[in-house]
Amino acid sequence: MPAYDTKLQLKAAGAQGASTNGTPVDLGNAIPNGGQLMQFDLAWTAYAGAVSTADITVEESPEQTTWRQVCTFRQLTTAPDGTFTGANVTGKKIARFGLVTQRYMRYRSTLGGAGVSLNFTLNALALDAVAIGATRLNF
Repeated sequence: MPAYDTKLQLKAAGAQGASTNGTPVDLGNAIPNGGQLMQFDLAWTAYAGAVSTADITVEESPEQTTWRQVCTFRQLTTAPDGTFTGANVTGKKIARFGLVTQRYMRYRSTLGGAGVSLNFTLNALALDAVAIGATRLNF
């Protein structure tokens, strides 16, 4: 696992039993006409509920009022889904990539089903374009 900056932790490890919007993370001043490529890592240790589903997305905002989706994770389900079985027993981590262009980031979760409980963490990792010789993204 990568070494995460604690400032980029969108959700600390812990159980969640209802849909919610995470606490916004302030990335500092937005870069005009620029963006930061980020890797988002969703990891879970327990998932329960009677045929339940969990949809997790990452969103961004310039002012914490208007939110735009940056990335979405594959839906988690406690029912067999053709890829994983049970509570996604063969996969405990999903990584997604997204381009963040605004000052604030948060996660949004939508949980459905009876007695749903998902114990998870969500972290962000900024990918350094300079390290691979690429130039900074500008629009």
